[in-house]
Amino acid sequence: MKNVVACFLGIALLSFYSSGAQDLGLDISYAQYQNDQDQTYVELYFALNGNTLSYKSAGKAYEGGVEVTVLFKQDSSIEAADRFRILANVEDTASVNDIFIQQERFALVPGNYQLQLELKDIHDSSEHYSISQNIEVHNMGQSNSISDILLLDSYKPADEKNQYAKSGYELIPMVSSGSYYFPDAMTKLSFYVELYNLPPNEPYLLKYYIENSAQEKPLNEYAAFSKKQASEVQPVLAEFDISKLPTGNYNLVVEAVNKNNETLLQKKQFFFRRNEEAKPNYLTDLSETDITGTFVDRIDNFDSIYTYVQYLYPISSEREQDFQKSLLASRDKPKMKRYFYSYWEKIDPYNPEGAWKKYHKEVRITNDLFGTRIQKGYLTSRGRVYLVYGRPDMVEDRKFEPTMPPYQIWQYNQINSEFAINQTNRFFVFAEYELSTNDYEMVHSTALGELYDSRWKYTMARRGNGGTGPDVDSRSDELSQDSYGSRLNNNMIFKSGGSGTNR
Repeated sequence: MKNVVACFLGIALLSFYSSGAQDLGLDISYAQYQNDQDQTYVELYFALNGNTLSYKSAGKAYEGGVEVTVLFKQDSSIEAADRFRILANVEDTASVNDIFIQQERFALVPGNYQLQLELKDIHDSSEHYSISQNIEVHNMGQSNSISDILLLDSYKPADEKNQYAKSGYELIPMVSSGSYYFPDAMTKLSFYVELYNLPPNEPYLLKYYIENSAQEKPLNEYAAFSKKQASEVQPVLAEFDISKLPTGNYNLVVEAVNKNNETLLQKKQFFFRRNEEAKPNYLTDLSETDITGTFVDRIDNFDSIYTYVQYLYPISSEREQDFQKSLLASRDKPKMKRYFYSYWEKIDPYNPEGAWKKYHKEVRITNDLFGTRIQKGYLTSRGRVYLVYGRPDMVEDRKFEPTMPPYQIWQYNQINSEFAINQTNRFFVFAEYELSTNDYEMVHSTALGELYDSRWKYTMARRGNGGTGPDVDSRSDELSQDSYGSRLNNNMIFKSGGSGTNR
């Protein structure tokens, strides 16, 4: 666990990861609730990737783990604290695939706190990391309050001795490294939330649904409601079948509405769904798309609409790209126009023309900045990243690095793009292997779903030297120290910056 960079990802999400050869696979999130004595408490959830630990022999097995110290401070006063270990016991260190979940609970009075965390490898005291964040503990004893929404990996009836059970269930949380992510293989979205102190003896409508995050437009096929009588605590444990929910950014919404249709309380939780099997309607129902009087109706030139469909390629899924290729091959202009309008109506149903103009402006920028002799800028690696994730917050450009090809490191403090999952503190590394071409190829990224190469320095050095550099498969540390005049390991960007359950 080396060179750990720690960052907070969202209001209730923390993540620790490494830019070095080995990751510290520890994700942390938290949620706030109220107990039966009307006290607010904070639950911390830890997910430790057993594949990233160092192990020592412990009898017939191997043991690894992380020691965690938690402090909740107000000014210089420690209001709550604990120290514990998250342990991983395995039989074979060569094939560890388990995630070890641990949960800790802290009772706190409402107010502002500084949450401080100290992490230490139990087998190497020199591997020591710290992080802190200010959090606000809410007063849930007041009327019309709601806990955080806890997205679940799984749940089951709880043992009576389980001190962390809620409403009779053992809840195994999803612990995210940023925004919550539901890949193709996950077909259920399960969640838990608690509503507190709604007006006594008054009925209300409990609603929960999924909405498009950009337009906050509810999806009727992912909605449920029930009539409730107000009580001190209303637990909600529910799930949606999301097997047919297309790729996109969404909010899970829970709300209570009174008989006058007034919203008493509401809570939202963002998540990203990737689902290549769910075909969006605009790939199948183009014959019913009416573009009369729209901005697309005014595009008369065949070459223009052909080029505009090509421009969609960087921000499209694989399924969409396949459809675009077949559409371009057909050279069916009316169908291209209907598809193009449907695509941008999907992005912004209320202003598809505005969404297209905004994107088209960025395409022109990428063509100017990243174009090569043989390729338009929007088709290059840097152009695609720019269009999908937006303008980077910091770029380090290293054109004259000893033993290295020219390379760039891009940093994003926050990724808030309609074309990508929301993320925090992400990096991209690009290298120009063919000099003076302006064609930079992606080497490594910490963004979700992108090319990840923990040995990117070796890869870049070897390819940059025509395959004669360090052996990528070797375990030597030839690049652990910079060559004379090099800043590869001392660059500006990378220097900035319970109950245990085995899942």
